[in-house]
Order: sequence, then C-alpha cells, then structure tokens
Amino acid sequence: MKLGLVGLPNAGKTTLFNALTQAGAKVAPYPFTTIDPNVGYAILKDERLDKIGQIVESEKILYPSIRVVDIAGLVEGAHKGEGLGNQFLSHIRGMDALILVLDAFSDNANPERDFSILWLELALSDMELLQRRRDKLAKEMKGKRERETEVKYEIIEKAIDYLGNGDSLKDKMSEEEINIIDGYELLTLKAYIVVFNIKPEDIVYGADSGIIGGSINEKVKSSIVMSCLIEEEMTGLNNDEGEELKKLYSMKETEIDKLINLGLKALNLIVFYTTEGGIIQGWTIKEGSKAKEAASIIHTDMAKGFIKAEVVNYNELVRIGDLKKVKEVGKMRIEGADYTLEDGDLLKFIFKVKS
Repeated sequence: MKLGLVGLPNAGKTTLFNALTQAGAKVAPYPFTTIDPNVGYAILKDERLDKIGQIVESEKILYPSIRVVDIAGLVEGAHKGEGLGNQFLSHIRGMDALILVLDAFSDNANPERDFSILWLELALSDMELLQRRRDKLAKEMKGKRERETEVKYEIIEKAIDYLGNGDSLKDKMSEEEINIIDGYELLTLKAYIVVFNIKPEDIVYGADSGIIGGSINEKVKSSIVMSCLIEEEMTGLNNDEGEELKKLYSMKETEIDKLINLGLKALNLIVFYTTEGGIIQGWTIKEGSKAKEAASIIHTDMAKGFIKAEVVNYNELVRIGDLKKVKEVGKMRIEGADYTLEDGDLLKFIFKVKS
C-alpha cells in the first residue's frame, strides 16, 4: 500500500517526506526538484507494541511501517502535460491514498487557492480519463447494446457532469455507482489527508487557529496543521534535544506520529503482531484480511503450509498481563485460515513446510 505526497512546487512535500521517512531527500526552492518520486517508509511508533514487548520480555522490537512516495509538484495545466504533468499524474494514480501538502507559511500563502488548483487538476485529469472510457463504450453500443454497458455509460456521464461542476463524487454518487467506476483509479476518489504547512513561529503564536475551512472541508474530511520544517528537524535530534526543541516552540508533542496514524486510516490498514525468537514485530494489513493472508505477508511458506493460528487480542493480553497465563486460562483462541483479523491481534502461525 502506498501513501503519496502531493502539492504545488515548494509547498514542503519533500521536507515532510524527510520528516516521515528520515530519508534526507534533496530539498530546493524551485519547481521540479523531485522528478522521479522519492520512496521511503514511515515508521509507526506503536505504543501497543512497546507494551507487548514488556509483557513478553522481547529482546528486539520492530515497528510497522507505511510506504511513502514523494511525487513532484503539480502546476496549473498539469492535466494538459504542463510541467511534466502527465508523468506526475500517472504517479499519483498509482497511489492508494494521498497527502495534499499546502503552503501556509510563505508571505503570499493561500491554502484555499492552492487546494482549488490541485483539486481542479485532479478533477480535469479524471474527466479526461472518463471521457475516453465513455467514448469507447459509445462505440461498443453502436455494434451491440447491452444493459450493463448502458448503465456504465450513464454512470460515467453522471460522474463527468459532477466533476465539471466542481462536486465531490463521494458526496454525489451512490456506493453502487462508485463501485462501478472505482476500477478506473480516479484521483478524486482516493482517500485524502490535507497538511497545512505553517511557519515554525506560528506554532508558538497560535497562528494555525482557524486555518482549516472553506471548500477544503467540503472535499477532504481529514486534515492536520504542522510545521514540516520543525518535524524534519526533530528527526535528527536525540530525546533530550527533541524535548528542548518542543519547549522552544511550546509543543506538547510532534505531529508526525498523528499524521502516520491518519495515513494508516486513509489506507484502511490495521496492525497485527507476531513474537518469535525474542523479536516482537508489528505488521500492517488491509482491514478485513484473513489469517492466511497475514501469514503470507511474513513468509509465503507460512501461507502455503498454513494449519492454524493461535490468536489473542492486545486488550485481552494486557488485561491478563502474561502470555503463558493467556493459554492457562483458556483465552488463547485457535483460528483457521478464514479468520478475519482484528486490529491489535497477536498471532502465532502453526504451519508445515511442504516439500
């Protein structure tokens, strides 16, 4: 699953990417610094994993991660190919969810304007794709008219009209209609998080209050205000230095972990855990996934030779306080391949390697 960073040039995408992944990608004050996408992994600092580690007395903790992609800045006219727009839009189309980074720090910052530019480019790109699909269906219907094709044609026409009026397809169309066009990887149907990138000093003076609103709220339900510069600086500091910087800017905590958790929700991911050989590890998986799918994430042999899974949820484990006691009191469940994972499950896979 991939979480893409999108924004106009110099909005702070690559700075945020560095804060999320600690990758140290190149940052410069001009367009197209990022042409080929930067790819990295954001580590989820999972407090539940720390707690499980204490209970099972693990020697090593491995936190779950999310794949993050820093895509080059879009410009007006991107849907027509301006500023390598077609190439960049194709990168965006391959993402599972998007973080829109908006400039709220420069002297001429106008997040509402920038969001409108970005949304328009995404919508126009979707309209062009849908128009091509519609025209293809129109040719098919000239030869042989089938009700299924006609319904799809009508839904695509409706979607084009909504996008042309500046409406959100998620708000205007039924779930059934969206399911029919969802396979086209429409940009405006993806899950979005908006990051309002403010100046470091605005954290101190509370200038971020009231920044979220207008048309942004109508189309995107998840947003966060942060200074990407401060978050990036935090990644290179030890604990004591980090605490000093937080005091300097009157910060109770950094925002980057909140953003990673929002990304987890946007991607519809849950976290499960395994413990083996003194290592406790967190893994991300799509909500609704089965036990055998979880086994395949760890190793294909586990899935091929899957027999059963021993399962206890985090809350139950913490309540009992000891993994051995979980078994002793009969709270360790035995589940089959079709068991649907719950967020916070601790699993041990029983499998036989097939020769």
